[in-house]
Amino acid sequence: MSDTTIPVARDQYDLHVRSAQLLTQLLGDPRTAARAEELVAQINPQAKFPMRDAREAVLQPLRGELEAERQARQALEARLTAREEREAAAERQRQEDDMMSRLNGIKTKRGFSDDMMQRVIDRMRENNNPDVDAAAALVAESVPKPPPVAGNDFLPQSVDPYGVSSGDEKWAALHKNSDQWLTSELRAIARDPEFARLGNQ
Repeated sequence: MSDTTIPVARDQYDLHVRSAQLLTQLLGDPRTAARAEELVAQINPQAKFPMRDAREAVLQPLRGELEAERQARQALEARLTAREEREAAAERQRQEDDMMSRLNGIKTKRGFSDDMMQRVIDRMRENNNPDVDAAAALVAESVPKPPPVAGNDFLPQSVDPYGVSSGDEKWAALHKNSDQWLTSELRAIARDPEFARLGNQ
């Protein structure tokens, strides 16, 4: 088949040339080639792109490297996230164990009941303060003190262990010189007529 020359206007020819040059530039520039091929294929599905295979030969290894790097980065991030979660869980457990130890210590130290300990925990939450000792002190202060017991006082009104207030010389002598006090008491017993009569029976 011989080439056929079709006469066209000059402006149409110039437009055709510029369009062909623009398409060649778009298809030849790596930055725009893929998009240009996609647009052309939408209009002409049978279009062939000689540069695509060459471009793919260069880009395919790069895509593989990028994908491998992406997967390695994701795996590293997953390991770091898992480690951070384990460390955070261990720290939470440590804090919980420490808090329980302090609460049990306060319960034993102050002799608090379970109800009183719940009041301590409530006070800590209200004040947003983890100080167990301070909360326990506030709860202890808020408990009404029992009134003094009347009518069951069997103790003497005053204690006079050395006989000073009562003027009891014998009682005072016992504490000043116990040996001399004992000797005096034994002599007094020996001189007692009742004691002598018991010895003659």
